[in-house]
Amino acid sequence: MSLALPAFEVGDRELKILRALARYRFLSQSQLARIDGGSAQHLSRRLHLMALHGLVVEPATETARLRLVTMPRVFALAKAGADLLVAQDGVSPDRRALKKKNAKATTDLVAHTLDIAETMLAFELHAAHRGMPLIDYQDLFRHFPEATRTAPNPMAITLSKVSRNDVPRSAVPDRIFSLQDSATTRVNFVLEQDTGHMPVRRKKLTGTSSIAKKVFVYWNAWHTEEHVRRWGFQRFRVLFVTRAEARITTMIDRTLEITGKPSGLFLFTTLAQLANEGPFAPIWVNLRRAQVSLLASDLEAAG
Repeated sequence: MSLALPAFEVGDRELKILRALARYRFLSQSQLARIDGGSAQHLSRRLHLMALHGLVVEPATETARLRLVTMPRVFALAKAGADLLVAQDGVSPDRRALKKKNAKATTDLVAHTLDIAETMLAFELHAAHRGMPLIDYQDLFRHFPEATRTAPNPMAITLSKVSRNDVPRSAVPDRIFSLQDSATTRVNFVLEQDTGHMPVRRKKLTGTSSIAKKVFVYWNAWHTEEHVRRWGFQRFRVLFVTRAEARITTMIDRTLEITGKPSGLFLFTTLAQLANEGPFAPIWVNLRRAQVSLLASDLEAAG
């Protein structure tokens, strides 16, 4: 004899949670609390009911086993939740092997994804307070050139004019987003979220990922205007957000070895500074090791 599930009605708050999970893939309960805006106790009950009805899931991975020691409670979109978003919004999250993909998520992947969400939520909150619309990757996508929209990975940027085999040719950002600074001005950003696991430098630029590899691609993409061809951006900046301040010094040193000169293209900060002061405070360190704001009036021209 099977027990009947508790009665449950999906409302606007539940849809808001599902849309956020579709957007970020994994979110902690504390992040969902900020998105929901209600009481923590009420959210906990709603998440429990949503899980019982197959709308959300706590990934059954090493993350769940280690949660009490190293990780917060983490939630992901489940198939019924994805199906509901298709019915409600007409936009389909990637539902292919959703259960298997969630189950294969490692602790490092979940932690990295949560950090990306933390950065983006900070931008969302502070941009909303300034009346400055944030345009995330999903909404920017439809403005990309047609060749990019039909490419296997539209976020990737490739150095099409490089023929050497001893240098990297492509990089995939952790996030691409824009801020509408005024009616006519849009500021574009590429986010690289650093958890400290990726080496800043390796013996070779090619092969396994490194911070230096990404810097090389972005620096050369800027000078050959790949960002214009790939994303339709006239300008962009690369934001490195890391967990440890010491990493910033190392990353700046290696970046200067590649660029050969200070440039406004690259900016660095920590996740703690972002959380404590917000993304529009002068928390960003440029290649001259000066702290600057992301406001257009305070930024030097990139390049």
